[in-house]
Amino acid sequence: MGKIFKWLFILFNLFMFVISFKACGGVSEIYNSSQNEYEQAGAAIGTTIGMGLILTIWVFIDIILGLFVLFTRPKR
Repeated sequence: MGKIFKWLFILFNLFMFVISFKACGGVSEIYNSSQNEYEQAGAAIGTTIGMGLILTIWVFIDIILGLFVLFTRPKR
């Protein structure tokens, strides 16, 4: 059971890294195509809120999966 949680932990971190990388790439396109400073400010604020939400979810699920990995590791 411990190996399953360990692989879930690793795969989840890779998945979240890819999601964060793609989100940053998509935001740069929106920011560069904005027409004026108000659209740029909106894009910057939306990016901050969105990335904050992604990072918060990442940390909470990482803590939960990390505890599962810790508590299901084999005894020596």
